[in-house]
Amino acid sequence: MPTLVLSGELDSITTPKEAGFVTSEFPDARHVIIANSFHVTAEDDTDLCASAILRTFVAHPNRRLTKADLHCASRVPPVRTSGGY
Repeated sequence: MPTLVLSGELDSITTPKEAGFVTSEFPDARHVIIANSFHVTAEDDTDLCASAILRTFVAHPNRRLTKADLHCASRVPPVRTSGGY
């Protein structure tokens, strides 16, 4: 069964390491870590990265995701916080 596991790099609920454990349970599963992202990366995806990867995977589940499909995963801009209130 084609399997895609999406992880947010900054996810503290299901860390990328924990997602790796899940990925290892499925032969030929693909684990993609989305930089500077949190839990549930493809929902309310303001960078349109994880959702685009998910759509490509669902449209072509038996095709391997290419570097072009995944180009945005490492390029999500950093999360900026205010210095103080």
